Amino acid sequence: MINHTNFDNNNITADDDEGIDMQGYDGIDNTNFMRNVIDADSDAGIDMFSEAAINNTTLTDSNNVVSSDQALDINAESGGIDGVTISNSYFESTSETGVDIYSEYLYLNNVSIKNSTIIGDTSTSYQYYGLYLEADNSYMENIEIVNNTVLCDYYGIYIEADNGNAKNTIVENNDITASYYGLELQGLGDSSSLSYNTFNHFGGIIGYGIYAAGDVGSSVSVMVNNNTMTDIIFNGIDIRNTNDLTINNNYIRSSDASTNVEYGISTSNVDGTTTINGNHVLYNDGYVGLYFANSNALVSTPSIVSNNFISGCDYAMDIDCLLYTSDAADDLLCV
Repeated sequence: MINHTNFDNNNITADDDEGIDMQGYDGIDNTNFMRNVIDADSDAGIDMFSEAAINNTTLTDSNNVVSSDQALDINAESGGIDGVTISNSYFESTSETGVDIYSEYLYLNNVSIKNSTIIGDTSTSYQYYGLYLEADNSYMENIEIVNNTVLCDYYGIYIEADNGNAKNTIVENNDITASYYGLELQGLGDSSSLSYNTFNHFGGIIGYGIYAAGDVGSSVSVMVNNNTMTDIIFNGIDIRNTNDLTINNNYIRSSDASTNVEYGISTSNVDGTTTINGNHVLYNDGYVGLYFANSNALVSTPSIVSNNFISGCDYAMDIDCLLYTSDAADDLLCV
């Protein structure tokens, strides 16, 4: 067991191994990293591993970590992770994932990542991530990723939990640069917001801006609002299997040279009220501006598609296989 350990104001250069290697097989609790400068040439910058739980880890106040492996790797093999706070720090991997937080079989809860720069591999040769969070076959709650700069050739941010169990996940006000997925969330859950982010292309064109999939029975009140995306090549926003979805005031644009763009905004298998309002989809040669499929709304609270501006697509809107809970024609309102 490793308990109540502070790393403060260290300057570490590691040529052949990790900068800081913590192996707390019976658990790691109350670990604080502040004002450390770490350069690890051949392995992880900070590596925390436990076969039990890892709880209450903070990395704050100007940590600067550069490594050839993960800059930060937190791995709880069977005990879960509760409490990771990262703020005002810099993490860069020159050939791997920038920050990797992984809980195998159990929960990943109460993670706050703010005001930091996170960089993964930018060589365009491998499929790595800027920021990677996963609760393997389990749930996560209270994830807050706010006001960060995230850069990686392949994925910007990847989040995964079991079906519909990434609850209260807030990803807002981040500047994300990637070439394949800007943000992917598998397990989209209740009270989540993927909003106010800016997505940029890296050395090419983003495949997806935002892709998120949940579970219709357990994912409620999801907001995807006020995101800005440029140089999209496949889908700008793709949300699947959720309830009570709001997609408002997003700006999605393809590059002038793009000739193979698919969807601007795509939703499928959404129960409850869906609101899609005030979005701009500006494509050079797109297929469908708005794809809306399998929406199950009520006559008293219909889904509403309103005030959207769509240009440069073969089909402005494709409304497919609507599932009504009554025979009323106004379960979907296009205004």
